[in-house]
Amino acid sequence: MPSTEVRTRLTGLTELVLFTGRRSWCGSIRRDPELKEFIQQHLDRRWSPEQISQVLRSAFPDEQDRHLAHETIYQAIHLPHRSGLERKPNVLRTGRRARRRVDERATRFVYRGALISRRPVEVADRQVAEHWEGDLIVGQGNRSAIGTLVDRFTRYVKHLHLPDGRTAEHTTGTGGSR
Repeated sequence: MPSTEVRTRLTGLTELVLFTGRRSWCGSIRRDPELKEFIQQHLDRRWSPEQISQVLRSAFPDEQDRHLAHETIYQAIHLPHRSGLERKPNVLRTGRRARRRVDERATRFVYRGALISRRPVEVADRQVAEHWEGDLIVGQGNRSAIGTLVDRFTRYVKHLHLPDGRTAEHTTGTGGSR
């Protein structure tokens, strides 16, 4: 029985397309140390690949082989073992603010004299009434605020509407417009 399978011979153009499709990315950056250094300096200054791509055209106007698309620079960043470029992934722009590391965050709302761990024994044991614990609930967009006070012994809760603000002067009644 004759085989109906047809074998095709790849011609020059097809072989070229397949070969160029297999070659590694970022070859122009790896082969040109001056270009690589230029891009690395701008990455260290926190420039985006789009910005670097634009400045390459003005920095090397007569050298077409140094005009790179921003996607080529992105590929080089994500494949540092092929291009030699280094950039931390968290530096890439995502459209949102970068988070601080936990040990770099500012300690907010901490008053050294009123730490929970330093409560007197009678307050911590909840054996005596009239020891109040307060908290602040802030509404959407910081436009409204409610203070809560809880008696630690009876668990009685008071809610305080704070229409004039939530600073110490407004919450103690010593300031404000009233």
